[in-house]
Amino acid sequence: MNLNSIKKNLKKVKDVPEAVDKKIESISKKLKDIRLELLGDPNAGWRGMQSAVRGRLMMLFGAIGGYTGAPSESQVNDVDKQIEAFESLVGQVNAVIETDFPALNQLLNENNISRLFAGDKIKLK
Repeated sequence: MNLNSIKKNLKKVKDVPEAVDKKIESISKKLKDIRLELLGDPNAGWRGMQSAVRGRLMMLFGAIGGYTGAPSESQVNDVDKQIEAFESLVGQVNAVIETDFPALNQLLNENNISRLFAGDKIKLK
C-alpha cells in the first residue's frame, strides 16, 4: 500500500484533522523502518543491504551454496537467526494491519472520510 498516495488524496478532502495526518505518518514510519530492516537502505547500496535480513541471507547463501559439504553449525545457527528476524518483521507488519489500520479507519470514519483496506495478514505457514 502506498501511503504517500493516500496522503495526496487526503489533501483534496476539506478539514482533515491533524490526528489523521499523525496516524498516517506513524504508520508510514513503522512500515519504512520494517522495510529498512528487511531490505536495507537503498541509498546505501550494498553496504546498506549487508545489515538487512535479506543481505545477511544472501551472504549466507553465497557461503553455503558453493560447497558440496553440509553447512557448519555456525551457518545453520545464522540461518535460524535470520528466519527469526524475518518472522519478527512479519509479526510487526501484521500488528500494523491488525492494530494501526483499524485505529486509522476509526479516525477516518469519525471524520466522514472513506476507510482504507490494509490487506490481509501475512501467513507464513
